Amino acid sequence: MELIARELGTLSESQAATTILASDNVTVGFDATTQEGVHVNTIHFTTNTQCCVAALDQLPGGTAADYADHVLDKVDRLSLAYCHFMDKDFVETKRNIISKIKISMTDRCAANHAALRIISCAGKQ
Repeated sequence: MELIARELGTLSESQAATTILASDNVTVGFDATTQEGVHVNTIHFTTNTQCCVAALDQLPGGTAADYADHVLDKVDRLSLAYCHFMDKDFVETKRNIISKIKISMTDRCAANHAALRIISCAGKQ
């Protein structure tokens, strides 16, 4: 059962990457909340016509580094999944996904603002 869930997750990531790569203007959004002591963050990518929820994961904390690592790790995972199914180069795919992201959306929390600076710097490498 765990293998089936993992395969569905990989397929979902590949579909999200395909949606991102098919658009010229993508918005990445993320936000976190703590419920009953569990801190979770969601990441979604929105195009002109679609929205893909890419992640809803528990994070170790609520720092800028935690949020930035989560978003950057998700871009890596989307790239890997797409490359697996489409037989493409990982570095090129990751670069293409990042180039499609034109806007970010999150609340004005200081940690989120700092996370966006970290993500922006990582995307230029």
